[in-house]
Amino acid sequence: MSNPPRDLAELVSLFLPVKFGEDLSHENELDVLAASLGAFTAAVTTKITPMSWSERTDLCRRVAARVDGEFAAWMVEAAFRSAEGDQEALVGADPQKLAGIPVETLAVLGTESLSRDEAEALRAPAVEHARALRPALENIPR
Repeated sequence: MSNPPRDLAELVSLFLPVKFGEDLSHENELDVLAASLGAFTAAVTTKITPMSWSERTDLCRRVAARVDGEFAAWMVEAAFRSAEGDQEALVGADPQKLAGIPVETLAVLGTESLSRDEAEALRAPAVEHARALRPALENIPR
């Protein structure tokens, strides 16, 4: 018997901190995407936006290095700017390559600088972001 799908709040908790190896095969793909993007957006606005330019650039490099060329550091920065509200930041970027940036960023933050208390504090805003993003994801061509 398969497990029932989790709601967005439960899915968000899988990304703050990231739980690699979690079986998401029975979950709605758009719900998982909304949850990861919601957690990413909350982390960007709380942890990354206040960083200095050099700290931010270094983080972009570390995130890109985790995936050995799957995406470049400039794409990580573009994803950060998009999460901060820059509507033009991702124009022309390959959506397939961008897909891993939120999870890889959350993984780096989770191992390097995001405490359990901070992750817990991000959950409520992450769920809000996920719920706001979810309807828009329905309209993205696949």
